[in-house]
Amino acid sequence: MALGPESDLAYGRLLGILAPYVSEFNYPSSREKFGTLSGIFGPGAGKDRSGISERLRGLWGPFGLPKTLAEAGVPREVLGARRAIVVRRARTCTATVANPRVPTEEEYGRLLDCAFDGTPVTF
Repeated sequence: MALGPESDLAYGRLLGILAPYVSEFNYPSSREKFGTLSGIFGPGAGKDRSGISERLRGLWGPFGLPKTLAEAGVPREVLGARRAIVVRRARTCTATVANPRVPTEEEYGRLLDCAFDGTPVTF
């Protein structure tokens, strides 16, 4: 994962923190696929951007998983000083090719900001 070396967080922990934000980002490109997850996540899970992301956060909550990069202890400076490196790694990651919506460089940066601050992904 692109942020791993900069954060000292385990892969699974980072994945759990970032998954809700990535699902919100992917929603416009995958509405129908998110709708099929209602059998797993409950009725209405695919109704809008926040449906799946809120359910993911609810699943992680009992395990004490942080909801943001800030809560996980990632310093703001990492996203500032090392941002270009993190974005470059993310853009060249093989998982990006399989993503239903491939982020631009700017969108990667905005996703990091959302995951750090805990703000919804609306772009």
